Amino acid sequence: MQINKSKDEMPLTILLVDDDDSFRKVTRQVLEDRGLRVYDAANGKEAAAILGIANVQLVLSDIRMPVMHGIDLLHYMKINSPKIPVMLMTGFADTIELKEAYEIGAQGFLNKPFSIRDLESSLNKVLKPEVPINIENGRRKQQDEKKKRQSDDFCRLAIEDFSHGSLINFPIYLKINDEKIIKVANRGEDLSDQMLERFKAKGISHLHLNKRDCKEFMLLNTKVSSDVASNGAIDSGRKAKLYSHSIKQVLKFSSDFGFDSEVSNLVRRNVELIVDLFVNDEESFCVLEQLIDRAHDVYAHSIHVCLVSTMIAKAMGWSSSQKLFLVTAAGLFHDIGMQEVDRGLWFKRYNDMTYSERLAYETHPARGAAIVSRLSNFPEGMDQIVLQHHEYADGTGFPNRIGRVNTHPVAKMIGLADEFCHEWHDALASGERPNARRIYRGLEARRHLFDGEFLQGLKTAINMDLKTFKEAKD
Repeated sequence: MQINKSKDEMPLTILLVDDDDSFRKVTRQVLEDRGLRVYDAANGKEAAAILGIANVQLVLSDIRMPVMHGIDLLHYMKINSPKIPVMLMTGFADTIELKEAYEIGAQGFLNKPFSIRDLESSLNKVLKPEVPINIENGRRKQQDEKKKRQSDDFCRLAIEDFSHGSLINFPIYLKINDEKIIKVANRGEDLSDQMLERFKAKGISHLHLNKRDCKEFMLLNTKVSSDVASNGAIDSGRKAKLYSHSIKQVLKFSSDFGFDSEVSNLVRRNVELIVDLFVNDEESFCVLEQLIDRAHDVYAHSIHVCLVSTMIAKAMGWSSSQKLFLVTAAGLFHDIGMQEVDRGLWFKRYNDMTYSERLAYETHPARGAAIVSRLSNFPEGMDQIVLQHHEYADGTGFPNRIGRVNTHPVAKMIGLADEFCHEWHDALASGERPNARRIYRGLEARRHLFDGEFLQGLKTAINMDLKTFKEAKD
């Protein structure tokens, strides 16, 4: 028995069952050449075990096999996997059993020996795929998958991150398209400012590193940010920019490539740096306006929500390092599921979305919870907070409309901060100068949606230090 797993998007999957090893090997290759995923088994018993753990769209099985033959497998599937179609491969001696197989529910028959054209025709008839199963489409799909794998081996970074090329010390690449990626600097070679300016003049905003090099680059970048920010001469605004730049890179990298233990530890280190700055430094909140004025992507927005949430927690007297870490981390990751949603919805107002856009947008909390659940060394409950940060107190939120009582307390705080930051961004987008107190009053007018204690905490945070938002008098 052989099962091959893939991280790529699942293709149509066939379970091939035959006790003839040579026939099974040849048929498997024919099917894979046509872009299908194939699990194979030597008899019905092995096939039943695979059906218990694999997502299969069709079973292609011989009738006469040892241990458990095809008719017995058909009986088993009638009870345990009734929705999976079965095609039987038959020989002359199997004709007596065809009537029973037909009555049980077999949806196709192939007489051995059969031609490849007969196999393709039968598969297309039973599966009705969007793209017909044939060798041309199979080769095209394999080429597309190869290009995608090659493209996915590289991590995109903003061109500004390469202003000191000699410090990066990694090969740097320019992605022309999904098929062509060229090297523009060798390891340790300086990428001059003049070359970077030429790239910018041609509309190139990003360069690429190999995935492995990108992770190492971020590890070094985090250490440099930490070392520079530890200098007592560096003001809070500069520290905040260093940390926010570092965490944006980590969030982007993790959303592209997932979380292994090394990336999880890197995320945790960046969260600890932000907690230290925005909780222990009394002057740190005055930098919020510097960071929140350009929330042009979901990663910047997440940093802003993290900071506002931390402000609320501090204003409410939360002092436990464990609690504050949970608030900060949840703020950073609350919208991580948006990476799987159309970018056009990132800053589109909910009320302006079409019905189908709302349905797509409302999936991001569940998507984010699934991503966060894979983080190691993070507090329990993070996935629940991410899942519930759009639940309103009156039960009108999403995705589960559970109301005040069943929503995690930190999710209520993150949700309030999220609304605040979106209102801030909307003011900027309309050309206004954002006013924290005015935004607060708008949220207060909808107080039935939010937790009263956290609303008061937000008000206290705003009034705690007027320098926070450098507002003009109302």
